[in-house]
Amino acid sequence: MVLTEASIVEDRNTWLDADLLRRLWPTLWLPSQLRQRWEDTSPNSPSPATT
Repeated sequence: MVLTEASIVEDRNTWLDADLLRRLWPTLWLPSQLRQRWEDTSPNSPSPATT
């Protein structure tokens, strides 16, 4: 739910474990628009080149 509802970086930092998210990112099923939006707006998000 945080992936779709977090509107500010502080929300993400509060509710998400960044290391766990990076590790699981390649295996998460996400709508393509949501995945792209996260990769575009999150400077440390995994991208296809890093997974």
